[in-house]
Amino acid sequence: MGERQSAPIDPSVDNGVPLEADIIEELVGMMGLPKEGTLTTVERYTELAAKGVDEDFRKVPFRFTAVDGVRSAPANSQVGCSRP
Repeated sequence: MGERQSAPIDPSVDNGVPLEADIIEELVGMMGLPKEGTLTTVERYTELAAKGVDEDFRKVPFRFTAVDGVRSAPANSQVGCSRP
């Protein structure tokens, strides 16, 4: 067997410092991810998880877990943050 190579890990994760946010938009900003694409992905995943069926990728059910407690900012709010 060959040596397994892993993807690079953000130093804060490698050092055991998880990110925490009150709403998904804040977390997306902290992670430096593209806001609209990430929020669309989270919304779609949440929708499919509620159905219990992964219609997009046909993920087997035991690997398809709903994310509980994901909250979004109200549509008329402005959420912004900067990375520490």
